[in-house]
Amino acid sequence: MYNSAMETLVAKLVARIRDAEAAGRTWELTDLAGRRALRVRRDEGVETTFLSDEEEAALREMLVEGPPTLDVEGLPRCTWDARRGAFLAAVDGVDLRVETSLEAKHRDAEGLARAARAFGRVRARLQSIRTETAEKLLPNAEGWGAPTDLAALTACLTIVSIAVNDDPRYADEAHVMMSDGDAFAGHWIEVFLDEDAVVMDASLAG
Repeated sequence: MYNSAMETLVAKLVARIRDAEAAGRTWELTDLAGRRALRVRRDEGVETTFLSDEEEAALREMLVEGPPTLDVEGLPRCTWDARRGAFLAAVDGVDLRVETSLEAKHRDAEGLARAARAFGRVRARLQSIRTETAEKLLPNAEGWGAPTDLAALTACLTIVSIAVNDDPRYADEAHVMMSDGDAFAGHWIEVFLDEDAVVMDASLAG
């Protein structure tokens, strides 16, 4: 069993290797200055990471097995994304982000169960969430040149991602990101939900 810091490091190295492979660049595990090293070719040169024997073993294992996965009842199987530091999945074209520890022993099991129920509540209210978000944004619609009719504005909004968290303070409340369909000049819309998946607040982001 590897510790959390090592798993995080190795997951990042695997992501770096996969990125290099996708871009047609090379990588190698080799001896360098009397130590074992991972060398990955990047646009700006070769990036070298020295490895202990245990780190190299973990890296080889993860390369064969793939990145860690998260299986929680009520959630789709999620895969660790080292760049984003979370477990990710996709359901019906909507991204799911589960924020929890990479290492199983540091996860909050009850928090994850609550997060799964929060995800289920969001899935059951997708259309209502879009309408409630449009209601929150409607007062600013005219100033942006967006539709001022509720139904028309709702039709512009698309749920892109849902985020849940096993932190006991936030496990019951999901977080949603939407695209604006260019209604607000291409801004993302950040949506905060309460424990019943009702929209508490929505604002333009980025």
